[in-house]
This record gives sequence, C-alpha cells and structure tokens, in this order.
Amino acid sequence: MFYSCLILPSIASAAVPLPPCLEGSTCLPTTGAPYDLSRFNIPAETQCSWPEEPRTTTTVTVGSPAELQAAADRGNVRIVIGWTGTRSGNVTLDTSDVAIEMPNTATLDGRIQIGSRQRDVARVSWRGGNHLTGPFVLDEADDVLIYDFHSTHDAMGRYDNVNDMRCSPGGCNRAAFVSSTFAGINPDSRDSYTFYTEANPTPSQCMILANVLAEQAPGGSHVSRIQGVRQIIVVDSAFVNPDEGGTAFRFHRSVTNAFVADTHIRGRIKLDSIDAGETVSVLNGVFDNVTSYNTVHNLFAVQSPMPNTGVVRNSLVYSTYGGGGTPAGISPLANGGGNELIQWDGRSFPMPDSDGVVPNMSTIGAIR
Repeated sequence: MFYSCLILPSIASAAVPLPPCLEGSTCLPTTGAPYDLSRFNIPAETQCSWPEEPRTTTTVTVGSPAELQAAADRGNVRIVIGWTGTRSGNVTLDTSDVAIEMPNTATLDGRIQIGSRQRDVARVSWRGGNHLTGPFVLDEADDVLIYDFHSTHDAMGRYDNVNDMRCSPGGCNRAAFVSSTFAGINPDSRDSYTFYTEANPTPSQCMILANVLAEQAPGGSHVSRIQGVRQIIVVDSAFVNPDEGGTAFRFHRSVTNAFVADTHIRGRIKLDSIDAGETVSVLNGVFDNVTSYNTVHNLFAVQSPMPNTGVVRNSLVYSTYGGGGTPAGISPLANGGGNELIQWDGRSFPMPDSDGVVPNMSTIGAIR
C-alpha cells in the first residue's frame, strides 16, 4: 500500500506547538527550536545546531513562480506565496537570506533547487506548500530549513534521485527537514531514491530529519540512501517501501555520528557500500527504538564493508521469516539490549514499537 494519501505519523506530540502563519499553513514560532529534541538521549558528538534563520529586510507577496524567482534573486527577503492551486515553473534559490512561506492550498509544479556550486548560499527556509513533478534538489548551501513541505516527484520510470540532497561539491552545513513528506511515484525498478544525499570530498555536517515521511510507490528499489554526512539525527520519522524485500533505509558510505530513534522503517535497512575502495558505511551509529518490517530476520539486511561501529538498543524486527529471540545482523554494532524478533503477517502496519506504542499514522510528515 502506498501511503501518500495517508501520510504517516509523528510519534506523539514531539513537535513544538506551532501558531498559524498563513491561512491553510503553519510556520515556526518566532522563538524556540523547530522541533523538540530534548527527550532524546543524543550523544554529545552527534548533537547539531539548528539552521540559522534568514536575515530579511523586506516582505513581498508573489503570484507566480516567475515572480517568486525574481523576488528570491534579490536576497534578504521574506516571500509570501499569494497563489492558490497549481502553478508551473522552475525555481532556483541561489541567493542568501530567503524565507519562503507557502500556504498548503498552493502547489508548485516544477523543479526546486536550493544552493549553488558557483556562489556561497546561506540561510534559506521554505515553510508550507506542495511540490509536484520535481525534483527537489539541495545543492551546496548552509543553514537550510525545510518545514511542513510536501513533495511528490514523478520519476516517469527513469533512474532518478527523486529528492536529491547532493550538496556538491563542498557539502551542506546545518540542513534540517521537519514535518515534511517526500514521496516518489513511478520509480525505476533498479535504482531510484526518494531521499538521497551525496558523498562529496567535503562531507555535509549537521543534518536533521524530524517527523519526516519518505515513501515510494510499488515497483521501486530504494526509499533512502544517506551518505557523506557527519552528524545526522533522524527521529520520529517513517521510511516506507511497500515492497518489503526492497530497501527502505540505507547508510551507504562515510556516515559518522548518526542517531536514529523512534522511527518506523518498512522495508530493509542496509549499512553497506558497493563502491570500490570504501572502508566503512557508518561510524558511531546509535539506533534506539527503531521498528523494522521486512522479509528477513536481520535488523540490518546487509552490513559491508566492515567495520561499522555503534550500538542498537530497544529495537524490533517484524519479520515474515519468523519470530522469537534476538534479530540477526546487528554485529559488528554492539547489542545494547531490548532487541527482539517478532513474527509478522506481512500486512499489518504500523505495529507497536519497543515501548508498546502504535504510532498514529496520520501525523508523520506534512499533514494535508
């Protein structure tokens, strides 16, 4: 089952309460973090700073993608999307200090790119709204916040990185995706990713995914491939591949100081790289209360090359393979206890996590 119409859950009231900003949308409070991470035991070496807010001096309302582009090119601007319904056009945000607020009654049909390989770009935020066709691309940029954003990209059967956080060549510093949905439709069956980060000579630093839904329509191969990131936090999120034998979540290579918690992953989890010369996929990874659904009895379906390092605790594997005992595939990560293999019928979703909580599957991601 493809969940775009159902849009998955945040686990129980972790977000900071949000006042209305635009009609039909929500924005961040003027003070406080975009999401409450205080209840998580995030190791000190993995803790991240939130993106810095754009420094704006003027506000404009725009009625088309062309007007949006023209306003963004000036920089130091708060842009309010004034249209409703769908408008077609491509937008490139390659100027610093741009804050976009889009009502959830508005849709942009086209390519969105944030960042640039030619100039320094910093402090860009996008709150609210819907995005079709795509792709959504994050190129090299610092201090980027994506909040309450719903992106559905049609790969049209091609090999395609549906939402490409390539951040090349110099990496991204402080990129956060909060209460947002990234969905891929008509994927290529061999190699297509709904949420993709690129490994660059200079790695990205400080990436946060909080209350994010990443999902792919049936027939695809991968939901996420994350690589080339130092300090990444993934909490209260869901990664859904309706083909449970396919990959839902993958640390591919060169991920350091990772924290994944209170997250449901339907499909296989992989910590592996197939690229020649790679020595590690994840160093110092913490997996806490991760709930996996797949057709094997391993928590991590594949681990290579070695040695990956970290710890797994309080995590469940719902498997059609069978139940009872401890999931296989944890080593060489340490078994921190509380990990369990449970018989699964291959259909029921979601199921209770290690705390006995069945998430409300209507509140992860961008609520529409």
